[in-house]
Amino acid sequence: MGRFGALAPAPFVMLGCLLLVSEAAAQDKELNLWPLLYVRESEDGESSELEFLWPLVTSKREGESREWGLHPLFSVSDDGKGTHDVQVLWPLVRYRERERSRNLRAFPLVFHRHEIDYEGGVTRRFFLFPLFFSGATPAAGRYVGFFPLVGRMAGFLGHDEVFFVMFPLYASWKGGDHQGRAVIWPLAGWSQGGGTESFKVLPFFARRKNARGIRTVSVLWPLIHRFGSDDGSVDGFLVFPFYGVLKTPQVTSRVCPWPVHIQTSDAKSEFYAPWPFVKFARGQDLIQVRVWPLFGVTDSAWRDEYFLAWPILIRRVETGEGWEKRFLWTLPFLIRRVDVTETGATSRNLLWPVAKWRSSSAESEMKMLAPVWLPDPERGIERNYEIFWKVFTYRRKGDEREWRVLGRLITGKERPGRGELEIVHLFRYERDGKEKRVRLLKGALGYERDEEGRRLRVLWFLKIPLGGGS
Repeated sequence: MGRFGALAPAPFVMLGCLLLVSEAAAQDKELNLWPLLYVRESEDGESSELEFLWPLVTSKREGESREWGLHPLFSVSDDGKGTHDVQVLWPLVRYRERERSRNLRAFPLVFHRHEIDYEGGVTRRFFLFPLFFSGATPAAGRYVGFFPLVGRMAGFLGHDEVFFVMFPLYASWKGGDHQGRAVIWPLAGWSQGGGTESFKVLPFFARRKNARGIRTVSVLWPLIHRFGSDDGSVDGFLVFPFYGVLKTPQVTSRVCPWPVHIQTSDAKSEFYAPWPFVKFARGQDLIQVRVWPLFGVTDSAWRDEYFLAWPILIRRVETGEGWEKRFLWTLPFLIRRVDVTETGATSRNLLWPVAKWRSSSAESEMKMLAPVWLPDPERGIERNYEIFWKVFTYRRKGDEREWRVLGRLITGKERPGRGELEIVHLFRYERDGKEKRVRLLKGALGYERDEEGRRLRVLWFLKIPLGGGS
C-alpha cells in the first residue's frame, strides 16, 4: 500500500513533465497555468511541485521525500527512508508502514498493528472495537477474544497475559512471576508471586504488599487504612477524611482533615488547603504559591512559572546545564515555545486565528490563517485541510526565501543574486544579477535588460531594441 501511494501521482507528474517549459531567465523549470495546472522542478533537480485543479490535487518532492494528496479526502507521504503514511478522511483512517511495523486505524472500529523485533519475533494486534480482538506475541503465542464473553490477551494494561470470562464476572492476569484473579472485577480478587501479594473484598477489606515490602491494609475502603513495611521505614494510617499520617525515609505526609494536606521533607515543605486548589511550598531554592485558578507563582533553581486566571495566562521558564525552555500561553490568542541549546534557539508560535510560525537559525516558516490551535503530531490537519484556509505562506531556508499569497495568486522568491515576483498570468518580474526582465500577460508584452542592452518584447517574439547596456 505504501509503494502504491508513492507511485499514485505519477500520471499527474508525467503530464506536467510533458508540458514543462524552461524560460531563458528562469533558473527553475516551471509551467504556471495555475489554478488549472502548476509544475515546477528546481534547478538542481532535488525538489519539485505539482498542483492540479488547485486546491484538490497537490504533489511535492524534497530529495527522497515525497507527498501528495487529493484534498480533503486523502494524502500519501513517503520519507524515502522506508516510512509510508496514508491518511483517508483524517483522523478516521490512517495506514503507516515502516521497515519493521505496519499500523492501520479505521476509527472507531478497526485497529491493527504488525511489528517485527530485531530477533525476528512477530507481534500482531487486531481490534474490532469493542467486540473482537486477536493477535500474537513471541512470548505468549496467539490469542483471541470476544468481549465481554471470553478472551485471552497478551501485553495488556502492563500485564504479560490477561484472561476473562463474562467480564467483569471473572478475570485473571499474569506479569512475570506475579499472578492474580478477580471475581466481579474490581470488587473481589487476589494475587501473589514476584514479591507481591494482595487480597480484597471491597469495600469490606483489602490487603496488599508490593515487591519493596510496603504493606497496605484497608477496612471499609476508602475509610480506614494502615501502612507499614518489613524494615519499619514506612509507617502510617488514614481515617478518611478526618486524619492521616504517612512517614517514609524521604517524606512525611499528613491529612488533617481532607482536603487539607501537609507534606514535609528535608528538601521542602508543602501545604494544601484545600487540595489541590490552594498550595504553599517552601524549600531549598523553592518558593511556590498557588490559588487555582486565580493565580500561581513558582520560583525555583531550575523552574520559574506563573499563571493568572488559569488557563488564560501561563508563563514558564525551565533551565538546565546548556539548555533552556520557555513557554508562554495566553488563551486563546498566543502560544509560544522556545528551546535554547548550545547550538542555537528554535521557536514555535501561534497567534490564533491569524498565524503560526516556527523559526531557527537555519530555517523559518509562517502560515496564515491558523484557525486550529490543537497539536498536530500526525500532520493530519496540515496535510489534508490546511490548504483550504491558508492565505499566506513564507519560508526561509538558508539564504533562500519564498512567499505566496492566496495559493499562487501572488508569489515571490529571493536567493543570493536572484529574485522573482509574479501576479499569476498578469505580471512577472525576474532579476538575475544585473539582468532584469518584466513580463505582462504571460510575456505578450515585456521589458528586458542585460549586457546586450535594453529592449521591449512584443507578442513573445518581436524584440524592439532600446539601446544601452547593463
